Amino acid sequence: MNPRISGNKFPFILLLLAGVWALGPGIQDSQWTGSDLAFAQGTDDKKSDAPAAEGENAAPESESKTAGLERALKQRRGMPEEKEKKEVKLPQSEASANPETFRMIEMLEKKNLDLKKKEEELRVREERVKSLEEKVTRELDMINQAVAKSRQELGLRDETIQKNVDSLIKVYSSMKPEEAAAILEAVDEELALQIISGMKSQVAGQVLSRINVKVAKSISEKLAGKTETKKKN
Repeated sequence: MNPRISGNKFPFILLLLAGVWALGPGIQDSQWTGSDLAFAQGTDDKKSDAPAAEGENAAPESESKTAGLERALKQRRGMPEEKEKKEVKLPQSEASANPETFRMIEMLEKKNLDLKKKEEELRVREERVKSLEEKVTRELDMINQAVAKSRQELGLRDETIQKNVDSLIKVYSSMKPEEAAAILEAVDEELALQIISGMKSQVAGQVLSRINVKVAKSISEKLAGKTETKKKN
């Protein structure tokens, strides 16, 4: 055997064994048959007759021979060759949107935010107004109740006062004119006016004629003014 040929064949056998081990999971070194090795050696013997390349071409030829041996073994065993992997290119993204579109979107979003803010302010204002209205309504009810109570009390007071005045009128009317005049000069002029105005005209004249001239004059003027006021009404 030619020493050169034997030296070249040994590395290829090692490469062949390594390639088959990597490509076929489950294929172990013990599974190689004599016919397979013979086929591989025969193929290697045929290719080893050509002169070996020197320099930079040595490595590519070794890789080519290894690939050839792998394909030959696959063909012999009936294994399909691996399809060449094709790079899948994803479709390119669409062109970026127009800057004017972004500007319009930002403007619409800003307007939307402003509108929501105004709506919230309006809602808060309406709630405040409603609260104030309820408060004013409650206070008005309280005021109306107080006024009604005061009027009732005033009415009762006026009624009581009038009853008392009516009683005094009867008392002073039953007195002698000089006695009634002496008492009326000492009391409050307004009360004297009410008593005299409630007397009958004849009795009131007799009492006034016996009262002090100044007091009688003042009472008479007020009686006249009161009478005129009643007529106008």
